[in-house]
Amino acid sequence: MSEQQYSTYVLRMWRDGIEWRASLKDARDGKQHNFVSLEPLVEFLHMEPGRESPTSNGDKR
Repeated sequence: MSEQQYSTYVLRMWRDGIEWRASLKDARDGKQHNFVSLEPLVEFLHMEPGRESPTSNGDKR
């Protein structure tokens, strides 16, 4: 049987003027990823299942 893989995040979203902002905080290591709009957040989540180790600096713009 294969090991179950999952990620756990705390998602925060807020409106800054007309744009939505978001941040994800990784529950495993506490690393925070910041997003200036929802599109990069969705892109990050689409890429996340294939991630083996964190490589970004935690700031998505």
